[in-house]
Amino acid sequence: MKKFLLAALATTAAVTTAHAGSVSLDLRADYQGQTFDSAAIDAGAGPDNSKFYLQTGRLDFQGKLNDETDYRLRWRFAGKDQATLQKRDNTFQDVDFAYVSNKMADGMLKLTIGKFGADIGGFEGANSGADMYFTSEAYNGTSYLGGYYNNGSDETGRASLSGFTRILYYTGAKLAFTFADQEINIQGANIDTLNGRTQTGNTLGTPSGDHLDGTALDQNTALYAIAYKGKFGDNWQARASYHMMKTEPAAGLDGTVQYIAVGGQFQSEAWLIQLDYLMNSYKETIPAETGTDTLTSIVASAKWSFTDNWAAILKAAYSIEKFDDATSAENKYMSEGLAMEYKPKKDDVFRYHVAYNFRTMSPDAGGDRNLQEFVVGTRILADFLK
Repeated sequence: MKKFLLAALATTAAVTTAHAGSVSLDLRADYQGQTFDSAAIDAGAGPDNSKFYLQTGRLDFQGKLNDETDYRLRWRFAGKDQATLQKRDNTFQDVDFAYVSNKMADGMLKLTIGKFGADIGGFEGANSGADMYFTSEAYNGTSYLGGYYNNGSDETGRASLSGFTRILYYTGAKLAFTFADQEINIQGANIDTLNGRTQTGNTLGTPSGDHLDGTALDQNTALYAIAYKGKFGDNWQARASYHMMKTEPAAGLDGTVQYIAVGGQFQSEAWLIQLDYLMNSYKETIPAETGTDTLTSIVASAKWSFTDNWAAILKAAYSIEKFDDATSAENKYMSEGLAMEYKPKKDDVFRYHVAYNFRTMSPDAGGDRNLQEFVVGTRILADFLK
């Protein structure tokens, strides 16, 4: 058995090398501590905690069949719920990428089929999760400080926006048109099972989940998107995207979810500066009324590599979530984070890091809720074939 495994690994390495491929390990291990104030704990957040954990753990297989055709498989062994089969696309949640891409028309067109990246969320959405120490409400939702609204009389206000993290990767098809340093792509894909909102215990409007109901899937509508990525000179980049999906979360309900993002980036040898405007919206129509939940976020970050080995990162996010149904309400969020990174060797993706985040929610009713986070850990990204 041992000889067979060694032979299989050797064959895989030889074939991958022959096709200019890579097999990479992306691993981030952290110690994290969280401290909530009494208002946050009373609202259902918390309790205070600390833990060692794998923030990121994944294997990434990339290869080229020829000059026009490439493929990728990325499997996540830490960081998301594991081994839950999605019956719509017949994959597990721990598969980020499983696609093949083919270039056409002298490289101006590129068709991607399978499970791929959504090009959602501006530059925050494009960044590797292993390189972020907190994410905005638009990215990861509003529930971490009990950020949902319940006026006691309607369905729309009893769940928190889940963030676009749920659809960073999905199964479908993407056609990209490339010219110079610009790209525009259109996408069609499966919708998310809890698109737009994460339920907080209410039974009204609860999505029925990704399972078979008789002979038909519970959800038979799709997600549609258009995205733009552009580069201007050596230092400037821009991103914009629009994602929309419709769903019937329960009998008699009609839901529409939209994600809009516009972002810019400046990068030089010493600086990486990013700024995003993000908007997530959920609209739910029931026989008696229509309710909307709109979250708008401004996300800014600056990374200063002041030596070959050291870098400092400052990030801030400001969000407003507005509810408008039978009554109206507004929650506000403010987060600031400071991180330091140390790389023993300049050209290796191996580092140590330490980060501190302070996050505040100002609910429509009641006092502020606060969360403090401390993170220390390490990250490595390495190719097994090198």
